[in-house]
Formats: sequence, structure tokens, C-alpha cells
Amino acid sequence: MAEIISTEANYDRWSNFIFPHSKSANIYGRRTKQWEVKLPDGRVAESMIEVIPAQDAKSYTTKTYDVFLALIALWKERSMPDEPIELFLSDIAKKLDLKPSGKALNSIVEELRCLEETKTSWVFSFQTKSGSEETYKGQRVLSHFQYTKLKERSL
Repeated sequence: MAEIISTEANYDRWSNFIFPHSKSANIYGRRTKQWEVKLPDGRVAESMIEVIPAQDAKSYTTKTYDVFLALIALWKERSMPDEPIELFLSDIAKKLDLKPSGKALNSIVEELRCLEETKTSWVFSFQTKSGSEETYKGQRVLSHFQYTKLKERSL
């Protein structure tokens, strides 16, 4: 549980870099932010955050961030279970104050796929609850995403 909350805080902390405006030029391809950090043992290391979209796919944008925050809110409303939860696209649309129309729902599906496929690597940049800067590579916001169309569902 602390890992999930810590992840949410790190994404919030770096949201301007990780989730650029949807009309930005650099939403395709890798994006990297680097800086120096002093480690607890006194050494200086290169910190980095790298956002890596799936091949030929767009990366995170502010729209993705909105869907991410809606998912967090829905997860918290459902008592923060450890196992995957089932949601309807209309639940997410309501959280985003969108009408559950075809265009809005298709956009949400696109952002959910982006949350599943895009990876973020944190090198001496992921802040843990204890305050230390850790390294995590290939982190995905959604580890499990399965979208089933109405006609594909068993009744």
C-alpha cells in the first residue's frame, strides 16, 4: 500500500515533466530529465527520469494524467483493494465530468492503454516514504488493463 501511495506522490511531484500538455511536440518517443544528486554516502550521482512509450505510440499527456487521477479516486472510493478492480468507462467519464459519449469513452480507452504501455524509469529519483531516492526501471502505472466491448462480454 505504501508503495502505491509513494508512486502517486512521485508522479504528482514530476507531473509537469511526465505529463506534458497534449499539444506538446514531444509526446512521441523517449523523454529524459537529468540532474545531479548527492547520495547519503556523499557521492554525487546522475539522477534521471525517463518516460518510454510503447513503440510508435504516444506517451503520457495531461489527458493521461486526468485519467490517472480519476483511477486513483475510484480506487480510493473502493477501499483501495490490492487486487485488480473492474470499472466501467462511464465511471471514469463521470469522475472527469465528461458525458459518456463515444468520443469521450474512446479517448479514455486510449489514455488507459497509454498508462499500461508507457514505462517510466527512475534513477536515483524515486522518493520513498523514508525520504531516500531509489531506482526503479520500467515502472508502469497500470500493470493490468483489459478492455472488453459489450458485444464481447458473456452474459
